[in-house]
Amino acid sequence: MIKNYINKIIISKINKIIKINRALFINNKNLEFPFLKINILNSPIPDGRIKAQYNVGLSTITIIDDQYIINDPFISEEEKEKLEKISSQLLFSIPISALKDENILREYLEKLGVDNEVLYYFLRREILGYGVYDVLIQDDNIEDITAWPNGTTCNHKLFGSLKVNISMSESEFNKYIEKLVYLSGKSISLHNPMLSIRLSTNDRLTVTYAREVSDKPSFSIRKFPKQPWSITSIMMMRTISPEMAAWLMLLVKYKKAILVCGPVGSGKTSLINALCSLIPADQIIVTCEDTPELKLARQNWISLITRESSTIEEGGEIGMFDLVKHSLRYPASYIIVGEIRGEEGRVWAQAIATGHGGITSLHAETPEGAIERLKSDPINVAEGTLKELSTIVIMKSLYIKNMGEKIKVKRVMGIYDINPLIKPICLFKYNSENDSFIKLRDPFESNTASKIMEFIPREKLIEEYQLYTKFLYLLSILGYKKPELTLHTKVTELVWKLYEYEDIPEDLLIPEVQLVE
Repeated sequence: MIKNYINKIIISKINKIIKINRALFINNKNLEFPFLKINILNSPIPDGRIKAQYNVGLSTITIIDDQYIINDPFISEEEKEKLEKISSQLLFSIPISALKDENILREYLEKLGVDNEVLYYFLRREILGYGVYDVLIQDDNIEDITAWPNGTTCNHKLFGSLKVNISMSESEFNKYIEKLVYLSGKSISLHNPMLSIRLSTNDRLTVTYAREVSDKPSFSIRKFPKQPWSITSIMMMRTISPEMAAWLMLLVKYKKAILVCGPVGSGKTSLINALCSLIPADQIIVTCEDTPELKLARQNWISLITRESSTIEEGGEIGMFDLVKHSLRYPASYIIVGEIRGEEGRVWAQAIATGHGGITSLHAETPEGAIERLKSDPINVAEGTLKELSTIVIMKSLYIKNMGEKIKVKRVMGIYDINPLIKPICLFKYNSENDSFIKLRDPFESNTASKIMEFIPREKLIEEYQLYTKFLYLLSILGYKKPELTLHTKVTELVWKLYEYEDIPEDLLIPEVQLVE
């Protein structure tokens, strides 16, 4: 119902824009329809070693040195003229229904003489997609995009920061920003030149318009994976070892608070989503986020999202602090906060001190730095409450050599137990020399283990840990043979079976698999 309501608002606003532009065009034939400015990318491939080459739609991506080069499919001068002619016709005649239904759009364009896939590709990209930036948005390898009039960069999952062959005039760039914002059902102006909103893809768009607060306009799109990362996927990517994941699984099961730390793009949210799949089936979960990144495969999950407001009719702003306070009114077993930045961190800490399980993230590169941030303004968690924090996980994005090629990876740099003096004690650590993980201390001698063992016998706890390690190890190796084991929905189902029967689910009992002790 909400989705339909939002779609109606978006289509209504687009309809108004089209009518305004049609009226302007009638009075001034020199005006261009901003939605249908078609850019075609065609750049020569420079000398150098090609790291990767693949297709996104009909466009070809070439990654060479530090460049991400998009080459659109070739069209002749005659086809270009046809494209421009059709574009001008669309200004006066495109039905609103074609703006939200690809089948209607295709039928309509066929009536206008669009008789080949290349012409349709460009028109569809402009009308239903994101224009010249659509390739970057559709490329699942891209994690974020940052653009200015004279240049664009992207962050690639494997190759890190790359320069993209997209640039445009400042005037054209401002028009493109207007299009992005309008398609999201919002508005931007010189009066309100800064905006952070969600695209229809659920990706996060941050915009600085014109030159009101900066020397040039810019935008950034932070992309979120279409398929959420599961613990299987994360282990297969060697971000974490089965042994480390099993320890976190034990903490999640017994509702111990986990803080995941690291810089932007280090994989914090992906790990949190994976850990949520390890929560027992009968537990109620409330998640609080700025952007709906977390995707849980369960019914007893309440998702709360902040609301920003730029106009009176859209209602008042609802911030993260409001959401976390509101979450405490639910009979939730776990409160998951996407990221804490301010006083909501204090409310979350109070929740874990009253027996809730909790997971959240924080921008910090060391456990000591994380603790200091929690104790300082604007979060201000009391020292007594901080003692309820069990574990800090530090993550990082780094480059390693793989078959002679430098690639970007994400790694858990360390898992730290918090002792009674609120000091971090490293249990597991990443070894950069051979891209492996080391157990530095027996986790069952940790402060957190001693708290769990007040209710669970030590032998029982060790037995569970060994079972979970075996289970996760099987997932990490069978994921290559059975891709369905990488799906968070399937992982959740298997975890619930594991908890219920206290044994490895039959789905994973394959005789030829030999466990490494």
